[in-house]
Amino acid sequence: MDMTQFVLTDSTRVFLMIVLDIFLRRIVGFHLSTRCRAQEWLEALDMAVLAEFPEGVRGQGLTLRLDNGCQPTSGAFQDALRTLEITPEWTGYNSPKQNAHVERVIGTLKADWLWIEECDTFVQAQDLVNRAIAEYNEEHPHSALGFLSPNEFRTLWNNSQGRITQANKTEVALKAA
Repeated sequence: MDMTQFVLTDSTRVFLMIVLDIFLRRIVGFHLSTRCRAQEWLEALDMAVLAEFPEGVRGQGLTLRLDNGCQPTSGAFQDALRTLEITPEWTGYNSPKQNAHVERVIGTLKADWLWIEECDTFVQAQDLVNRAIAEYNEEHPHSALGFLSPNEFRTLWNNSQGRITQANKTEVALKAA
């Protein structure tokens, strides 16, 4: 999980918090706000947990990789992780490479969507983010996923058409048409 920011045409900063499933390379939760407090990070986490674990997240053995910013280290955020039984995994200080998966996704969102279209209002920014994340999950190919999109790979994986090789590579077996 991490966050980024971009600006509206009137120079208002908006903050985008992202929760990424690094196995599927899929954005599973996000929140856009003009504020960047622990509460906004919790909104993104809540979206991810409710979407991916509708029956509950406790006992799933989840780990959430985080940097050492004030939001994920806050008491409120840490209390939520304990309640949800999610183990935090901390990156080193000033070590973006340790959270490279989510950093790459953020870079892609900015380069392919957020920096291309100007938004005059927060509502326009929200629409853009919703569209960008949907397109990212549905259409953006990943070399680590056999050049499938995260949603395509998830479908194949859920249908038992994927496996992990001894070299820790992900493979999918496509059925012939």
